[in-house]
Amino acid sequence: MLEPAAARLAVARAQPEALAEVRAHLDALRPTPDQQAGITMGSTFHLDLAALGGNRFVTDAVADALTRLERTRWIEVRTPEARDAAWQEHSDILDAVQQGDADRAAELVAAHVAGTNDRLLGFIAQERRRLRGAGMAIVGAPERLAAGA
Repeated sequence: MLEPAAARLAVARAQPEALAEVRAHLDALRPTPDQQAGITMGSTFHLDLAALGGNRFVTDAVADALTRLERTRWIEVRTPEARDAAWQEHSDILDAVQQGDADRAAELVAAHVAGTNDRLLGFIAQERRRLRGAGMAIVGAPERLAAGA
């Protein structure tokens, strides 16, 4: 709910110069050679997108969500292919914002967030035993994780 609203605000309020700056920032973060670079790219994009809407409360809420998810986000960007896919999704969202298509931008960011969640839950379900053996506590019903809910 939060990020689609942020995307809609960005379409309504972003100035062309700010959009160009976010595009340049995203393009500069394109080379994502490792997981930390992938996490940085994702955090930067989501914060930049929220900031385009000019609502400090929305931007702070996105920042808070990113902080809370920091420990799990490394899973999402563990492969070069995953980092490239995330960058492409971010780029597509920004294209929709630049084109003034609030519905499309909101739809793309909602799909991006849902897809990330599904991939994280799938990985945790698949690797549950190995993660537990590495000392990570897996909280949640196994059937929920297996179902990707």
